[in-house]
Amino acid sequence: MGTRASEELVAVVVDRRLTNPAAAADACSMAFVFTRSARDKARSGLRFATIAVPVAAGLLYLTISRELWLAAGVLGLFGVLAGFGSFMAVVMAVLLLRAGGAWRIEVTESALIWASPTDAVDPSFEIALADIDHVLIEVEKVRPDGTDDIDDYFLVRRDGRAVKLNKVSGVSLEDLVEALTAEGIETQRHLGHVRIVDGQIERRPPKRSQRRASA
Repeated sequence: MGTRASEELVAVVVDRRLTNPAAAADACSMAFVFTRSARDKARSGLRFATIAVPVAAGLLYLTISRELWLAAGVLGLFGVLAGFGSFMAVVMAVLLLRAGGAWRIEVTESALIWASPTDAVDPSFEIALADIDHVLIEVEKVRPDGTDDIDDYFLVRRDGRAVKLNKVSGVSLEDLVEALTAEGIETQRHLGHVRIVDGQIERRPPKRSQRRASA
């Protein structure tokens, strides 16, 4: 496994409570690092496709062969979704294999750096921490135990522009936000739907089902 370290997921969150001055200085220079090679992600997508394609074919076959049209329709829908997921996984794998390189997502003492193998899959950006107003967390519902069922994370700049943090690389957005919080970045939670319109955050109230689930 050590020989393939460049192709494995690596996420490091530095403990801010370090007491060694030299170690503390190193922690300040790099609070969070995540790397993943494009090849590793492509292989993961192709493995998914090799499983999903036969499943999709089997479901579609059952759809055609069954006389129970309601059940067949449900099977067919799942088959179409599995087939579409397989197609998208293969397209992403091709784009990543052509691009090569790797993701490198890191929080330093002064910036969030989001470097992606290709913008066609995950746009790269870099933003100074001083320019970040807050991180907005889209909450689908609040579970009975009081924890949040989180959908997405958005980075909101001081000028109002926003970017949705992409999960495609496999980066732990929870750990990333934790590192940003350690750097003094505020987090806000919104129960309901969040989207970006013309570069700006638009918050929508929760649906009735979300309100019931969170009551």
